[in-house]
Amino acid sequence: MFEAPIPSLSLNIKMLEGIWKPDTYFHNGKGSYLHTITLPNKLLRIFQDGRVLYSMRLTIKATCPMLLQNFPMDKQSCPLVLEVMAILWTI
Repeated sequence: MFEAPIPSLSLNIKMLEGIWKPDTYFHNGKGSYLHTITLPNKLLRIFQDGRVLYSMRLTIKATCPMLLQNFPMDKQSCPLVLEVMAILWTI
């Protein structure tokens, strides 16, 4: 937490290397790429109350199960399933 006349602090992209980020992935993703044209499209912002916003631009191709029983009056829902890799340690 910090006290300043500004509500949030935006950090330089190079500072991202020193900050832990969870190893996330899209469970139903079949392909993806980060947008890095000219500069990496990433944002790191720290708010006065301690919240952290980490954002990046990513294009994803994902699977979407289709339910066609009511075709052509069907409605499809295609969720993106975000998961975190977990390593279990046994000591």
